[in-house]
Amino acid sequence: MAQATDFGWAFRLFAFVMLPVVLILGWATYVRLTAAAIEDLWLVVGMNRLRHAYVELAPELEPYFVTAHHDDVASVVRTLSFVAPGDRISPIQILASTPLLVGIITAVVAGVLAGLAAEALGAVAALYVAVGITGGLAYAAGTFAAHAKGGLRLRRAHQPRFPDDEPSGL
Repeated sequence: MAQATDFGWAFRLFAFVMLPVVLILGWATYVRLTAAAIEDLWLVVGMNRLRHAYVELAPELEPYFVTAHHDDVASVVRTLSFVAPGDRISPIQILASTPLLVGIITAVVAGVLAGLAAEALGAVAALYVAVGITGGLAYAAGTFAAHAKGGLRLRRAHQPRFPDDEPSGL
């Protein structure tokens, strides 16, 4: 499209039609991936509780479990991320998570849309670049703040029934 229109008004019109669609799809994908991650968390809590029941019924089975058998936050994270007791999650594991990657890509789309809008309104290059960067960062901040708020709400809602007596540093 860019080559066919030489980045002219037709290209901008195309971008103003397509970028909001891509932005909405990105946001919806981020929301669904986050919901799936929350579902995974609750399923891991349930699996950890089942393993806990097995260990209570037959303590000799404990060495055979490679994941946690407690349902506190550290144990759930340990099961989800295969982190050894006492170790921390690698920043790479967090940065490579699918919701985070989709959120970042969607923030870039939001920034491009904001910059394109500023450029269409006649802003000089420095201003529309600044508007684009600010728009992308504002979108990212809002999205990830809502994500963090939801995570805190989820953490408060979780009441471990079988916490680990020796919590790790997670």
